[in-house]
Amino acid sequence: YIYVMQFDEITTQQFETALNSLKAQGMKGLVVDIRDNGGGLLTTVCDMLDLFLEEDDLIVYTLDKYDTKEEIFAHKGSIGKIPMAILVNGYSASASEIFSGALQDYGLATIVGTQSFGKGIVQSVIPLEDGSAVKLTVSTYYTPKGRNIHGTGITPDVVVELSEELRQKPVVSLEEDNQVQRAIEEVKKLMK
Repeated sequence: YIYVMQFDEITTQQFETALNSLKAQGMKGLVVDIRDNGGGLLTTVCDMLDLFLEEDDLIVYTLDKYDTKEEIFAHKGSIGKIPMAILVNGYSASASEIFSGALQDYGLATIVGTQSFGKGIVQSVIPLEDGSAVKLTVSTYYTPKGRNIHGTGITPDVVVELSEELRQKPVVSLEEDNQVQRAIEEVKKLMK
């Protein structure tokens, strides 16, 4: 089990360290929890996907209003296939949706939880002379199979709402988290 809070500059290194630690402990399957992860850096999510995808696999692409397509491809593919489930919810957005969408499109992970947020746009900040700035949407993200993330999000393969009693608790252990437990069940199915 690895929880990824945000796709930050140091996240790839932390993620690889956690993966190596779990492998050393005999890991046979993996649950990656990106619930409540609002996104982060595109470069980071691409580096993390690079661990799982084959060389030259399409990670994500963008389209602008002129239908100009920009594609990002994987380079390494160093981890190989591992039974995996990804946990998402309505607060999983942007880079989280690129991560879960790519792994879902390639059949490398079962997505568990609830519909993700649906933020799949690229924005550019244009500074103005008076010190203010304008933020413009310049293109939209698509998964490798061409699914538009924006306004739609990622639909889980297995829809599981967090139980009502757990929503009331300030702290929930992994053992009592019904979404985590369902993700573990899904990983076990993939291990057979």
